[in-house]
Amino acid sequence: MNAIYKLLAVFVPIFVFFGAARAIYRQLVWRLNRRYQNSAAEAFKSNNEPVCRIDEEKRRSLARVLWRESVNGAVSKEPFDREDVGYQVYRVANPEIAEKDWRFSNSAASVVNTLNGFEFFVPGMARRWLCETKPQSVDIVFYKNIAVLVGSGNEFDLFREERADVLRVPGLQARQNAIETWYEAPAQRANFAVPPINGGGLVRAIRGDTMVLFSKWNSAKTYMLVIGAAGIFSTVLGIFVAAFVMDAFESRYFFTSSFFEIFLTLLPVLWGVLVSGFLIRERFRFMFEPMLFVDREASFIYSKKAHVPRLEGASWASIAVRVSSQFGYLVGTIFSVSDSKLEFVSLTDPDHLTAEFGVNNMFDGLCVWKTISMFMNREINNSSDIIPWGKTYQQGDPLQDGLWLLKRRVKSSFPVLPFPAKVLHSVLFLLTLGPLPYILANQEAKARLKQAFKVKSALPPIQ
Repeated sequence: MNAIYKLLAVFVPIFVFFGAARAIYRQLVWRLNRRYQNSAAEAFKSNNEPVCRIDEEKRRSLARVLWRESVNGAVSKEPFDREDVGYQVYRVANPEIAEKDWRFSNSAASVVNTLNGFEFFVPGMARRWLCETKPQSVDIVFYKNIAVLVGSGNEFDLFREERADVLRVPGLQARQNAIETWYEAPAQRANFAVPPINGGGLVRAIRGDTMVLFSKWNSAKTYMLVIGAAGIFSTVLGIFVAAFVMDAFESRYFFTSSFFEIFLTLLPVLWGVLVSGFLIRERFRFMFEPMLFVDREASFIYSKKAHVPRLEGASWASIAVRVSSQFGYLVGTIFSVSDSKLEFVSLTDPDHLTAEFGVNNMFDGLCVWKTISMFMNREINNSSDIIPWGKTYQQGDPLQDGLWLLKRRVKSSFPVLPFPAKVLHSVLFLLTLGPLPYILANQEAKARLKQAFKVKSALPPIQ
C-alpha cells in the first residue's frame, strides 16, 4: 500500500500540473482569437450597410438552426439567446472563407469557419452548396458577433420556398424551404383527418372547461433510469468511500463485517441524496418551462413562455397554429439532427409568438392541434376521450403514470417473456427499487399540475 501511495503522490501532481497548463494555454489562445474575431465583426458592421431585413418568422427559424446544429456549451458557459439573432442582412463581396477548430469558437456558438477574419456559421443544409460553389458574394446576418449564412444574392437563399416533399394533409398546405417544412393555418381550421392523440404527452389534464399543456413531463421510465443509474453510481462510490474510511484497499478487507457495515450505511444515504437532488432539480426547472391553458368557456388561451414570468392571453379565433420540422447536421460533422415544434402565433401580429412546444414529429404536432380543437368544439370533454401517446398506454388511461401501469405490465407483459428476459426484468425491478419509479412519477405529475395552476392564478394575464 505504501508503494501505491508513493506512486500516486508522484503522478497525481504531475497530471494536475500538465492538465492545468494545457487548460491555461487553451484559454489564452481562445481569448486572443475571440478578441480579434469580435473586433473584425464589429469593424465590418460599422463599415457596411445592411441590404435588407428578415422578418420575425425567419429569424426564429434561423435561431432554431443555430441552437440545434451548434455544440453550444462545449466551449463556453454563455447561454444561447435567440433574441441575439439579428434582422439586418449584410452582403459580403469576394468572401474569404477559411476553416478553424470549433474548440476555439467564440463563446456564443461553435463554428468551423471564418469569413474575412470573423467567425462564420454555415447551416448544415447549406454546406454542400458552399463547398461546390465559389460564390462571388454571401449574405449574412449576425448572431452576436458570429456571421450566419442565409444566402448569396439570387444564387442561393435559405428561405426560398420550394415544393414540399411531405405527406399531404387534406385541408392544410405544406410549405418548405432549405431548412424547414411546416403547416400553418388559423387554429379553428383543424378540420383535417388525424386522430386526437396526445402527441408527446403534452396534454396533462382536463378540468372542467380548462385544458392544461406543458412539455416537462417525466414518465415512470425516466425515474427507472434515474434510480437505476443512481444506484449503480452509489454502489461504486460507497465501495470506495468505505474502503477509504477503513484504509482497506487490499482485497482481503472487502469481505469483513466492518466493511459491509460501513458500505450498507453509505449506500442508501448516497442513493437517496442523488435521487432527491434530481427531483429538486426537476421541480425547480419546471417553473421555467412553457405552459398553455385552454379555456373553452371563454374561447381563450393563456400561455407562459419559457423563462418568462407572465401569462399572455389571446382569443382562440385570433391564433394561428404552426407545426414545423427542421433537419440539419451538427457543426463540423456528418451527424444529422432534427427537431419539430408546435407553435401558436397571433393572426393579428404574425411576428408575435404566443406559445411554443417541442414535439417528436409533425404528426404528433398535428394530433395535439386536433385534440385542442376538438376540446374547444366540445367533442372531447375529459382525458379518457384522448388517445394516449405510446404503445404501453390504452385509451381511458390516466394522464399520469402510477401503480396501475406497473400492475398492467406485470400482468400482461411479464408472463409472456422467455425465462432469461424474466430474470433480467426481475434484476432491473430490484435495481430500480420496485414500484418506487411509478410512485414518484405519479406524485411528481400531480405536483407539477398543482404548480401549473398556481402559476395561472398567481400571474396576471396580459392581453
